[in-house]
Amino acid sequence: MNTKLSPPVSYYGKDTPLPEHKELRAGPLSLMFEDGDLRYVRFGNQEIIRRVYVAIRDHNWDTILPKLSNLQMDIADEKFKITYDVENKQDNIHFFWQGTIIGEEDGTVTFSMDGEAISTFERNRIGFCLLHPMSCSNIPCRVEKIDGTIEKGIFPKFISPHQPFMDMQAISHQVETDLWAEVRFSGDIFEMEDQRNWTDASYKTYCTPLAVPYPVEVKAGTKISQSIRLTLKSESNKTKPIEKIARLENERDSHTIFTFDTEASHSIPRIGLGVASHGQPLSEKELERLKAINLSHLRVDIDFNLDYQQTLQRAINEAKLLNISLEIALHLDNSAEEQIKSWKRAVEQFEPPVTTYLIFHQDESSTSSKWIEIAHRYLSGAKIGAGTNAYFTELNRNRPSAERLDLICYSINPQVHAFDNSSLTETLEAQAITVESAQQFSAGLLLAVTPITFLPRFNPNAAAPESAPKAGELPAQVDVRQMSLYGAGWT
Repeated sequence: MNTKLSPPVSYYGKDTPLPEHKELRAGPLSLMFEDGDLRYVRFGNQEIIRRVYVAIRDHNWDTILPKLSNLQMDIADEKFKITYDVENKQDNIHFFWQGTIIGEEDGTVTFSMDGEAISTFERNRIGFCLLHPMSCSNIPCRVEKIDGTIEKGIFPKFISPHQPFMDMQAISHQVETDLWAEVRFSGDIFEMEDQRNWTDASYKTYCTPLAVPYPVEVKAGTKISQSIRLTLKSESNKTKPIEKIARLENERDSHTIFTFDTEASHSIPRIGLGVASHGQPLSEKELERLKAINLSHLRVDIDFNLDYQQTLQRAINEAKLLNISLEIALHLDNSAEEQIKSWKRAVEQFEPPVTTYLIFHQDESSTSSKWIEIAHRYLSGAKIGAGTNAYFTELNRNRPSAERLDLICYSINPQVHAFDNSSLTETLEAQAITVESAQQFSAGLLLAVTPITFLPRFNPNAAAPESAPKAGELPAQVDVRQMSLYGAGWT
């Protein structure tokens, strides 16, 4: 039997071609059209906009993926017009819309959508999202509010826990001394969130403020129309788009050059793994390969509402075989004191080689002080950490007291908002800023980014239980790209 994988499967995990992309120009701007989205709008080598797209989000904030058809492209050297149809269809959700994107020779780009609900369903959001790249950090901007007033500000340097700008109908940011890029929105009220909270490498401006109650029922036949217009404007004449501006070519190099400093050395973080979810002992070959990467620790999660003794014993056995310590995450509920007491008895019985405890409460997005106090009362001989078992967002919005903690923790994954290869690759750039931002409120404590996964382990924002996978579908926590070269490269 031929078990050799095809190149697409080896590279990306799927035997399907990658989305085609079309390079475009709108006068002085270069940009890319890919799968119904605009990406990488640049003035010369300076990125102005990372991405513009239409999002359909259900009652659990899950994204309903689009299916394009009837794509029409009229492309000239300095301008273009693209039209297409889109269906977003999943379970009881069925939404249809038509997209039109026009690029003009003066650098103006207009993206409009006209849609209609085919079925009746609940939504948390329908409409445009626009991403400014994280390279906009600390750059001056001006926000035009829905009442016409102007708010001056800057894109946050460290990750903002809440929306930096709200009630928006336009935003401009400085590109050069006498050049600003203005984005104007219509069809809804828009606001911005700092997507670096989820390791997206961008600031996202989205429609429908979060203060508006959700989910909302959308009746069949409901029509929704929105548009976004990008223009380049002179600082000396803010009211008119620039009519003539030098076309700047992107400097492209067909080669990627890596350089190594053989003299300098840097320490790397301690790297561990989580206990495998399949529940089976590690094979001899797996143990051999894991020993070769010089791991620091093995994380095991203890849920006191389940019979955890078998899981604990397996973690102890594997840690000893790998000659590493255990990082044990204790998931408490309101019976925390009794649970910790029972855990202390388990420690005396099993003698796990634990060096770090992570303390979480099942009903809290970020651990409060009283559970840490209980942990200190009964646990000894190991560091005690806390924070969030979910995203950096939850830690940033609910910052734990550093008192009586040895470390602060949070998890990351690249697929909260987007799932394509380009977006996943972009998240690598944003991981470091979560550490830099956490250092601003962690009082010099150690930081543990744990775990790092390729997909979310659970949805911390779900308003209803997640649907079970259908026949033939993988569990929601599994991505076929994990076994591919792309998955290896991302890791």
